Amino acid sequence: MGKRQRNRVLIAAVLAAVSLLLLCIDWRVMSRDDYAQIQRKKRLVWMTDESPWGFDAQRRDSMGFHYELIKAYADSMGLELEVNIVNGRNEQLRALQRRKAHVLATDVVLTESVQSQFAPCQLPHSVKMCLLQSRVSDSLIVELSQLEGKRVLVPSDEAFMMRMNHLMEELEIEVEVVSHSGLSEEDVMEKVSRGEELYGLCLSRHAQQLETCYPDLDYTLSVGCEQPCGWVVNNHEEDLQQSLRRFLERFVQTPAYRALCRKY
Repeated sequence: MGKRQRNRVLIAAVLAAVSLLLLCIDWRVMSRDDYAQIQRKKRLVWMTDESPWGFDAQRRDSMGFHYELIKAYADSMGLELEVNIVNGRNEQLRALQRRKAHVLATDVVLTESVQSQFAPCQLPHSVKMCLLQSRVSDSLIVELSQLEGKRVLVPSDEAFMMRMNHLMEELEIEVEVVSHSGLSEEDVMEKVSRGEELYGLCLSRHAQQLETCYPDLDYTLSVGCEQPCGWVVNNHEEDLQQSLRRFLERFVQTPAYRALCRKY
């Protein structure tokens, strides 16, 4: 075999090895440049809930706490915003992993599971889970041990299910915990308000925001302590995570943020 042939064989072998290596690499690694794409295309796709705290297109005067917060970030970066509405936290997190948005901007409870799978951008407020029940119900309970044998509807969010499992262990009680795909906190509130369910769970922060819509609901009984919450991006997007963190750290010190909190 001549020198030229040997070189050709060597080059072919190298190209074959590189091709095989590329096939073995997770295809997602090849597209881990969200922040660079955002800057180049001047467009940020964000995901949230269809709700007064996420995005409410029906109310032009107050389109959602997280909408106004992410809009402030986008404006500071000169970005156009595109919203992707997905209801149900479990469904949102799976959609984020499938790259349906750059950032999930809502009150995500930052459990250990979430923080191990995603890169969090912690918000300055914390959240607490509460029990929803009708104020006029004959089955109104005043302490959590009374949930023994009861049925509790929870949103499609692993954090709520985990908390109920821990609660049953702590109190040594059995509770029928039910949920289904895409079930939002507002869905839970509506079902309890209509009497379709006696008990449900939601975040007290969100119950307060919808108190005028569901004045008959009681949410004074907490089922856990305050927990950190925040936005999340995919865990390989360090540049985007740091950009969002820096914005939040600065913005929460401004009068504009304090006005936003008063508004919602």
